[in-house]
Amino acid sequence: MMASTITLRPSDHQRIAWADAARFQNRSVPAFVAFAASWTARYLRERRRLNRPDRVTFRLEEKQRLGALREAARLAVDYVPKEVHSPVRGRLDVRGDLKRALDRVDEWLAEHAEEWAAT
Repeated sequence: MMASTITLRPSDHQRIAWADAARFQNRSVPAFVAFAASWTARYLRERRRLNRPDRVTFRLEEKQRLGALREAARLAVDYVPKEVHSPVRGRLDVRGDLKRALDRVDEWLAEHAEEWAAT
């Protein structure tokens, strides 16, 4: 890696703070500034890595939410009207459609060895 020069223009307060911190670290001010910059870069990289979503946890939460949604739909079947009259489509079997949709979801879960646990 090629050495490069970086010019800093610290305020008086920053000069005093950096010199004090360098003395505390037993380093020269330029060595301390280089150390602090490297440490900050590593810290920010690690923070970015930790802030990335955990895909496994996300999928587990998704399964729980989908399980709760499926359970709510299953409980709602008894309260959904059997038929609804639509001015455009005529009579609709809403309860039957919901039951068939839930049955298809259960079939899909069985075929793909998936579990959606409602907790």
